[in-house]
Amino acid sequence: MAVEIGNPLGWYAFLSAALLFLLYLIRPKPFKTVIPSILFLEKDRVSKMKNSFFRRLLLEMLFFLQLLILLFLSASTLMPYTMVSRDVVEKDVIMVIDASASMKTFEHGGTRFEKAIDYAIKKLGSSNTIILAKSIPSIVLDHEDAGTAKKMLKSLQAGDSSTALGDAILTAGDIAKGNERVIVVSDFINTHGSDPISAKNLLESKGLSVELKNVGTTRDNVGIVDLSIEKSNAVVFIKNFNDEPRRVKLKNTEDEIEIAPNSIESVTFPLGSGVTKIELDYKDDFEVDNTAFVSMPSNKTIRVLWISNKQTSFVRKVFESMPNVKLDRAEPPIIPEISHDIIIIDNIKKESLLPGTFDEISRAVEGGSSLVIVAQDLIGTIDFKGLLPVVINGENKTKAKILNTGVFDSIKEIDFGVSSKYLVAEPVLGSTVVIAKTNPEIQNSSIITLTDRGAGKILYYGIFDEENNFKLSPDYPLFWHEMVNVLANREKASYLNRRIDEFLIPKEGEVIETPSGKTVEGTILIDEVGVYKVGSARIAANLLNEKESNINLESTDIDISEIEAPMLRSKAKVKFEYASYLIGIAIILIFAELFYVKRRGDF
Repeated sequence: MAVEIGNPLGWYAFLSAALLFLLYLIRPKPFKTVIPSILFLEKDRVSKMKNSFFRRLLLEMLFFLQLLILLFLSASTLMPYTMVSRDVVEKDVIMVIDASASMKTFEHGGTRFEKAIDYAIKKLGSSNTIILAKSIPSIVLDHEDAGTAKKMLKSLQAGDSSTALGDAILTAGDIAKGNERVIVVSDFINTHGSDPISAKNLLESKGLSVELKNVGTTRDNVGIVDLSIEKSNAVVFIKNFNDEPRRVKLKNTEDEIEIAPNSIESVTFPLGSGVTKIELDYKDDFEVDNTAFVSMPSNKTIRVLWISNKQTSFVRKVFESMPNVKLDRAEPPIIPEISHDIIIIDNIKKESLLPGTFDEISRAVEGGSSLVIVAQDLIGTIDFKGLLPVVINGENKTKAKILNTGVFDSIKEIDFGVSSKYLVAEPVLGSTVVIAKTNPEIQNSSIITLTDRGAGKILYYGIFDEENNFKLSPDYPLFWHEMVNVLANREKASYLNRRIDEFLIPKEGEVIETPSGKTVEGTILIDEVGVYKVGSARIAANLLNEKESNINLESTDIDISEIEAPMLRSKAKVKFEYASYLIGIAIILIFAELFYVKRRGDF
């Protein structure tokens, strides 16, 4: 490698060395003094032992130190340099950081995510874009300088979500302008979406430079990969992801099971009302799937007031057959104090009602009770004080199929049968939901509706059970069971137990409190394992993802050779300058000179 000169004028600096010689050659001015002749002869003898002035210089260490200092400083003014081949540091970098659950795996010296952040900081360019790879890729920083990017990277945390790594890489390709370098830092545990290697190849076909950095190694894991609720028990499925058998015990139980390599075993765990925590008593490198939460509806008894001038009805019988339901009967005009969760108006006589009956019922509904109004003859003549959620426009005795509108997933498969008699009704304006209706091509009549009223709800049940075989169907008790849950605001177990990456939609006016204590308004994507608080409900969220829990890359279908293959880097000729090194040597020599003078005793 040839050394080149950046500043030819620096040669003049070497004149300083000549000046140093002149200073040493200058003789001091002689002065007269009287000395004894014997001393003079002794001095003459000593001077003859020193052959010459230049031989004295050779023995003078201080002179050589000063000479070297001047030479190195003079050489630095020449600005010497050598052209060397170096990797090109791109100006623009798009950083794809895996922030999924598997990145919480413990490696030597920290988690995989911590290793990823450290590596990303070292690879920052002058302009940086950061994409987080979770279940849905998100751009958290767009074309910012290295300082801002470093602060952002240090503030990031891995979540409990699954991984759409390939989609995140494709997102980088979508926002790239053609000259950026894409750096992907991950453990490459891809659980859904595009294949990461295919995404990388696609970006490279567009001329982009893509680097894949794997921060994962083979680690130990036994985790909960699935969970099902069967009445008052939870069946927990536990998988051993290792190549050797493992013995695992559930905390707070005596259950201990041995799981064969790469196998799944199940354990039944008893549940109570509210939230139950299920935890493995096993220490491994991935803790996210060692815990599961189960939330069950409250076992509180639902109080129902059935108001009727009849002794019984199909509606009364189905409510009396329900567990955790206590039914009280009232016959107008005598109505007890209303403190019930659900009130049912079923075949009442208009003349038996007292003037303030529906006013009292209205106040109860406004306060949070729910009301069921069952269709009956001459219902349009009764003044419900605005509680009837439909307008009655007559009666039809033609057979009609009652159609399920499917607005409730839990009852969308229910067949409401055929009625030979029904009331022609249309919902009043407001938040009325039509659950069932007649064929609109024949006559569009609302048969079952649900309306919000104050803090409560009003269900209009327009099927005459005596004129329809629905009462004999197995769907009949199922329909009323689901309606009781809705009317009593008792959430189903399927609503209370969710998986990571599902959307959580609060009701109007409700806010969501996450397991980490953050309060959020509006719909959110579940990305934390734990218990979410939504109104009065406690919603359990669990990973339950076998692919995400499989934290070892070797056991996936990813082509490891593609990840570990060395990246072909761009090379460029750059200056390697020597000036700073020459100045550094001169400074060291200056300190050596001071040390020498001190030792010699000059100061």
